[in-house]
Amino acid sequence: SSVPFPNGAKSPTLAILDNGNIYAAWSQTSLVDNTNSPADIYMTAFNPNMDRVIDIMRVNNLDVGIQEDPRIAVLPNQNIVVVWNSREPNVSLSGGIYGRVYDELGEPLTNSFLISDLSSLGLSSDSSLQAAPTVTALDNSGFVVAWADTYHSDASNDGIYARAFDSETVPYDVFKVNSHAHNYSQPSVAATEDGGFIIVSTNDNSVYGQRYDSDSHAIGNVSLDLKHNI
Repeated sequence: SSVPFPNGAKSPTLAILDNGNIYAAWSQTSLVDNTNSPADIYMTAFNPNMDRVIDIMRVNNLDVGIQEDPRIAVLPNQNIVVVWNSREPNVSLSGGIYGRVYDELGEPLTNSFLISDLSSLGLSSDSSLQAAPTVTALDNSGFVVAWADTYHSDASNDGIYARAFDSETVPYDVFKVNSHAHNYSQPSVAATEDGGFIIVSTNDNSVYGQRYDSDSHAIGNVSLDLKHNI
């Protein structure tokens, strides 16, 4: 059966727990008074019969900026991670990818935390645009997030970046996926059976992929070109 969502809801995303409960998240104009955030991320949950089991709640506890484009993943321990893009209104060169982790009952285990911190690479997140987050669960109940990062003052720094977290939400260093620039966008990530993951993205009408082991080390020196001429 159809379930009504608030007016203005967009960018919905779903995840299903082992018990059949369905978590849904989306972005919409803020429902919270006394906030400077024009749009927030919201989440709710339903049982398999589509009865609401968790009331609508705001995911981000960031009170500034536009929160949009959420993604959800269910971890093997049944915790839930929500990631999204945060950007300043009317500013195209500032933003970040944020996340928050919940238990299976919808209780927050973390506050909102910044994922796209590029300082370990000697870059500033404040002078670029992070967008299009994607997330997948890993076998160790951790997760990995990838996103597109563009508009750096040096275009060679544009591309797809990623970061893995362990089961306690402790982060590993951010790393760059593509080895050269040229309009990489639309990343997608999926876990592999060996505990690693693979990230694919588009570039100049082609699709490229890179596989990683469980320690976020690239397997192979050259990204896989998935383009196929039909």
